[in-house]
Amino acid sequence: FQRFAEPGWVKIAWTIGVRPAGPGESVVFTETRVEATDPASRRRFGRYWLAFGLGIRVIRRLALGHVARQLSHAVARQAG
Repeated sequence: FQRFAEPGWVKIAWTIGVRPAGPGESVVFTETRVEATDPASRRRFGRYWLAFGLGIRVIRRLALGHVARQLSHAVARQAG
């Protein structure tokens, strides 16, 4: 993945993670890294992100809420 450099592509790595935030608390987060293999692909991706980025962020927030609720239910089942 790191070595792939064929022109005309954008590489995206997306992660959902959980990290401790204090006693009995956690934070669910996403991290996205984007790398274009050439300047033209970077410009095309910029136009794509301008058109669809808001919707993608909304979907991501909804997904994070779902993950957080599922984790909360799992913890409650283990404790109960």
